[in-house]
Amino acid sequence: MLKLLSKEQVSTEQDLDPGQSSLVLYPVEATVPTPFIFIFPGGGYTHWSVQKEGIDIAEWLNSLGYSAGILFYQLENIQPENLLADIEEAADLIQQGRTLQNLDAKNIGVIGFSAGGHLAALASNQLSEKIHFALLCYPVITFCESYTHMDSRNHFLNTDASKAKAFSAERKVHANTPPTFLWHTAEDKSVPVKNSLLYAAELSRLGIPFSLNIFPKGAHGLGLAKQTELCRDWPYLAEKWLNTIVTP
Repeated sequence: MLKLLSKEQVSTEQDLDPGQSSLVLYPVEATVPTPFIFIFPGGGYTHWSVQKEGIDIAEWLNSLGYSAGILFYQLENIQPENLLADIEEAADLIQQGRTLQNLDAKNIGVIGFSAGGHLAALASNQLSEKIHFALLCYPVITFCESYTHMDSRNHFLNTDASKAKAFSAERKVHANTPPTFLWHTAEDKSVPVKNSLLYAAELSRLGIPFSLNIFPKGAHGLGLAKQTELCRDWPYLAEKWLNTIVTP
């Protein structure tokens, strides 16, 4: 069961229950319907990067005129199907206008970082009728190859390797997968850039619009990358891409 929280209720990881998925809302005040973006922080499915890949991202999206919600997905006793059901419940709440006013139900997106990028990619494929665009930031994509992030895979699957193919995001891309923005660094040693390349290849194969941005330098887990010169343009590139994807 999804728990709804206001942004005033969450400032650190200690304010959250790892045994339950929570949605923390960051609305913008507007007189016209505004797009909404779900945020999935990274953390290897063991914790959440609350500030760098959660709150900071919500405040950035608010500055662009987007309402946002940080989805702190369940971390304990993960059942993959239940996590996706939590996301569908959250999408229904937003799409049906049961939580926030002046939301544009035709422009709902997801943005995910690292392990959160894996969950965002799965959600954008399984719920493509409810999610209209996706941004994947140095995402974990595959669970099948030597370049997966093993900690994310083991925690998500409860070490059940037989489900690796079923929950590898590159295998879920289909004709109605939404337009997707990806960025990664070529020297990421935690989640190899091959993850984004695999996903982009599947998007290309099926003719799904996408933007792939590979920066030559930069570590994993950069968030908005304000202190990393070669990567700090990604929010600008994402904003420009969103302007072409989000319909008036």
